[in-house]
Amino acid sequence: MIVLVLGLDPTATGSGAAVLRDGPDVCRWWVWTRLKAGWRVRGPGDAYAYMSMEPHLAAVAGRGAHEAGWAAARVLVLEGLEPPRVPGRRSMRSTRELIALAEAAGETLGPLRAWATEVRRPTATEWRRAAGLGALAGDRAEDAAVGVARREGWLPRGLTVEEEGAVAEAGLMASYPGGGVQK
Repeated sequence: MIVLVLGLDPTATGSGAAVLRDGPDVCRWWVWTRLKAGWRVRGPGDAYAYMSMEPHLAAVAGRGAHEAGWAAARVLVLEGLEPPRVPGRRSMRSTRELIALAEAAGETLGPLRAWATEVRRPTATEWRRAAGLGALAGDRAEDAAVGVARREGWLPRGLTVEEEGAVAEAGLMASYPGGGVQK
């Protein structure tokens, strides 16, 4: 049975990305940005403005899964949150970023939870190692993820640098072990 996997990268900056994979193939991708009065969402060949992300996220996941062919298993992979690590000191900025990321993760996961038959929450270290990025972190890890996506030939063109990083990381999370493979 084919397992559809939706990798999600909701960022702390009010943007994010989702990538739907059917095995090694990338079926669909979406990026979103928070606006003053709602959200702008773009995907291949479309762009929309929404007041709320909830109905849109559920709709795009369902549409992408329908286009790819519904499968018995639909896995959602979202990076598990870890406490901020700042060597030698506490950082309010890191704590604020963690809270913003937790809020973004909740806003993203909520409407998609009903779509998924399973939710996986690997830590950044776990999914990055599985994707061949080793122990890289932060911007270095994001740059390496973009490099992998470009080499594999599925990173969409016409994205901003921030969108590229989010799409690349979401796509690599969607290939996390156990998801997107023949079972």
